[in-house]
Amino acid sequence: IYSPKIFIPKRALVLSDLHISKKNSDKHMNILIKEVRSMDNIDLILMPGDLIHDESILSIDEYREKIVSQITALTNGVPTLIASGLENA
Repeated sequence: IYSPKIFIPKRALVLSDLHISKKNSDKHMNILIKEVRSMDNIDLILMPGDLIHDESILSIDEYREKIVSQITALTNGVPTLIASGLENA
C-alpha cells in the first residue's frame, strides 16, 4: 500500500474466493496456511468475500469450529479484514 500519508510502507495480502467446503477444507486450507506463513512482512490480510462455498456448513458445529480454527491459523495474528460474502451474514 502506498500513500504519501503513510510513512512506513505496508504490505497487504488479499485472499479472495476461497470457497471453503466440506470436500476441500482440510487439504486446501493446509496448503494455503503453509504458503501464507512462508511469506514475510505481511502487515494486513484482506479477505473480500466468498470464503464459504455453501453457507449451510456453518450450521454444523464441527465444520464451523474447523473453519474458524483454520482462518485463525491462516491469519496467524496478522490484522485481518473479512467480508464473508454470505447473503445472510
